[in-house]
Amino acid sequence: MKSIVRSEIDSSVAHEMVGSAVQLATEKSVHVCAVVCDPGGHLVALARTNNVMVPAIQYAIDKAWTAANFSISTVGLYERVSVKPAVAMGFSNRDRVLFFPGGYPIFEGSNCIGGLGVSGAADQDDIDIVLATIEKFGFTPERPA
Repeated sequence: MKSIVRSEIDSSVAHEMVGSAVQLATEKSVHVCAVVCDPGGHLVALARTNNVMVPAIQYAIDKAWTAANFSISTVGLYERVSVKPAVAMGFSNRDRVLFFPGGYPIFEGSNCIGGLGVSGAADQDDIDIVLATIEKFGFTPERPA
């Protein structure tokens, strides 16, 4: 019988990543929440700046969950399903699926080991913080070709 091995992000690395994301936000003078989930969407680490708007906390959790579960960025998933209105409506009515910018999968090689979600700032700031954080730790936000 063949066993299935699942790779997931190390907890200590996840905590370092959300800390780094919050530090980047502080340097940009924006308030965010940063979340790392494992590939199944389970919360591994959460950090936030002081004074982040309360809804941003759940949005960051849902962005990370969406990116981890679908192995695609939240915007990429939206672009993929938006051309099919019935599919987009079905997805948008699902609990936790979020199309807001700022959620990206975390790839180590070809394995999705989790997702990083950042929320609270302008869309481009959320995206910039996520991508800089993922790259800083030597991971990629997309499956290699």
